Amino acid sequence: MLGKYKVITLCGSARFKDDFLSLQKELTLEGNIVLTPNFLDFGVLTADTKQMLDDMHKRKIDMSDEIFVINKNGHIGQSTKSEIEYAIKTNKKVNYLEPLTTKIELKQTIETKDLCLKQAKVEDANKFYENYISKRKNLEFSDWGEFSSADEFEKYFKDYIENNPDDYTWFIYQKGSNIIIGYVNIDLESQTKCEGVGIYLAENFKHKGYGTQVMQTMLEYLKSIGVKEVEYCCNENNIPSQKLAQKLGFKLVQPRKTKKGSLVYDYAINL
Repeated sequence: MLGKYKVITLCGSARFKDDFLSLQKELTLEGNIVLTPNFLDFGVLTADTKQMLDDMHKRKIDMSDEIFVINKNGHIGQSTKSEIEYAIKTNKKVNYLEPLTTKIELKQTIETKDLCLKQAKVEDANKFYENYISKRKNLEFSDWGEFSSADEFEKYFKDYIENNPDDYTWFIYQKGSNIIIGYVNIDLESQTKCEGVGIYLAENFKHKGYGTQVMQTMLEYLKSIGVKEVEYCCNENNIPSQKLAQKLGFKLVQPRKTKKGSLVYDYAINL
């Protein structure tokens, strides 16, 4: 709060500029201080300038009590997802213009030759923290941040699942074991397009062919449910991940810089 006024940051795609302006007016007249993205026409942006503007918007979230996501027609892009995750991590309330879409029902358990993938549940968050998240060496290429305790991670994980209905996560187990050795995450943009597949294994379980098993099985499963296009990205330093993409027939789309300044390679495959 600033004085008696709540501070709200609007998040969403720039394609919804008119909705931003309308909602800014509505929330302001209700007695809120409203922060929005900058809609000035900057022309073509360099990666460094884009990174700077994205970081500025995160600082607006730092100044806010809550964020309001303009998810018109259910659209939530990657940058907006990043802002939602940041808001959750920093204990900001998240509101949406439209109700979140219902999750598509996917298999709870998927098996490969040596592994068992079980859809992640909040009640497994503590085990995931102890087996994987708490070990810093496992987080080099992972999307998860660092957490000081299992309880802190469990709260974050619960909020993450509730606020990302098109993201699906399975914990990876060796068959016959109850220890989580990694996880696989997919982002279903629609019933025919998967905007991302991420496979992450604990350091001690790499170089065993598990990544290939999981990716092959996930591609087969996604094809079986009607997905026609799958995207995949790799960090420039993650050579095994790049080799996996090439081995399984992914085609390089383009390299790009992340908000942190590192280079990633975007791949895609048609099923």
